[in-house]
Amino acid sequence: MTTKRKIIGRLVPCRCFRGEEEVISVLDYSHCSLQQVPKEIFSFERTLEELYLDANQIEELPKQLFNCQALKKLSMPDNDLSNLPTTIASLVNLKELDISKNGIQEFPDNIKCCKCLSVVEASVNPIAKLPDGFTQLLNLTQLFLNDAFLEYLPANFGRVHLIIHIVYIYLKLSQLERLDLGSNEFSELVRKILSLLEEFDCSCNELESLPPTVGYLHSLRTFAADENFLTELPREIGNCKNVTVMSLRSNKLEFLPDEIGQMTKLRVLNLSDNRLKNLPFTFTKLKDLAALWLSDNQSKALIPLQTEAHPETKQRVLTNYMFPQQPRHDEDYQSDSDSFNPTLWEEQRQQRMTVAFEFEDKKEEEDNSGKLPPRPVEINLKRYPTPYPEDLKNMVKSVQNLVGKTTHTLNTEKCSSGTNMDLHSQDKYEPKWPIAPKEVMLLYLILLQCLPGFIDQCLCNLAIKCNLYIYIYIY
Repeated sequence: MTTKRKIIGRLVPCRCFRGEEEVISVLDYSHCSLQQVPKEIFSFERTLEELYLDANQIEELPKQLFNCQALKKLSMPDNDLSNLPTTIASLVNLKELDISKNGIQEFPDNIKCCKCLSVVEASVNPIAKLPDGFTQLLNLTQLFLNDAFLEYLPANFGRVHLIIHIVYIYLKLSQLERLDLGSNEFSELVRKILSLLEEFDCSCNELESLPPTVGYLHSLRTFAADENFLTELPREIGNCKNVTVMSLRSNKLEFLPDEIGQMTKLRVLNLSDNRLKNLPFTFTKLKDLAALWLSDNQSKALIPLQTEAHPETKQRVLTNYMFPQQPRHDEDYQSDSDSFNPTLWEEQRQQRMTVAFEFEDKKEEEDNSGKLPPRPVEINLKRYPTPYPEDLKNMVKSVQNLVGKTTHTLNTEKCSSGTNMDLHSQDKYEPKWPIAPKEVMLLYLILLQCLPGFIDQCLCNLAIKCNLYIYIYIY
């Protein structure tokens, strides 16, 4: 009786166990510094379903590899491949193909025979064009071609004189949900676009316009066209009513169509680094908008907009202090973080946050004696949150009551000890106003530490009652 085992990993069947039938479905040879495909792989051509050859130095694929017709996933990123052999057409069950980070310049046209292909990752390759056979991959759902050398798509992707054939092709590819064409050199987009596309990224190209057929992307949720040369958007973009995130950063947009107000599910919109003079009044319909970026230096996700009349058309538009937008020059866009010295800044801050006190009687005595005035006593302050208005009112009442009681006590003592004061009036210097008692001075210092906002309102009153000269050095 024979047994079957499913083994995952780098395995070579042991010839000692003749009675066992090895069933190997997954082999992983990643990061093994291989220069060619191991020959032992071919022993499992009937059962092998997944093969990983990531991060090696493989330069070519042997013909025997494509006899593994049960293969469903072939992963070969970060190798030295320069081409895909035409024998790849034998992998009729292949669903996922990863050939990113290689030197592949083109796909064989007979890749159309891989009817089960649903994911193709071909990023970071010097691919100059795609074969027409790509349009016959009916089950393709994810296609990654960013950071390639594509200058145009195949004729069947958008030539006007093949318009009938284009419609037929795109009906076949209507299951495609994600298309990433970022960092290429496209100067125009195809006229026919996939109806079920949910994510579309065409950033970092040379696009000067978007086709009106972009309005047929009814399932689109995320759209990015950053760093292009777009000067306007087609009105049909308003038909993309399911878009929630749209980024048009670093273009040459001078105005937006009113139809953009129909994209009522829009939550994030990036329009920074353009040339917009205002926004259409229909923006008021975007009730779900949570972030509107108009500048790279913007501190808040949403900023207030105000209504104005357009100087030429007299129509209502939305604007604020960020309009008109000015194109950003990279040489002028420099951060000052390198010149920031936290130690020096802290020293300057400590110097600014000082308060000096000097008593009136002491100053007069020094003036009379001809000596230089004493140096002010300085203390550092700490900023605390300003209390709520209701708390402030209660504190003001408490301070007023305390100051009133203190004044009343002083007057009573003065009246009761009038005789003694008269006897010593000639021996002791009497200031022009009564000097504040220690309790009031202590209260003042506490308030100065804890209630900086309250001090701004009561500073003058307390200075008069406490008979103090207060110097606040704030630069």
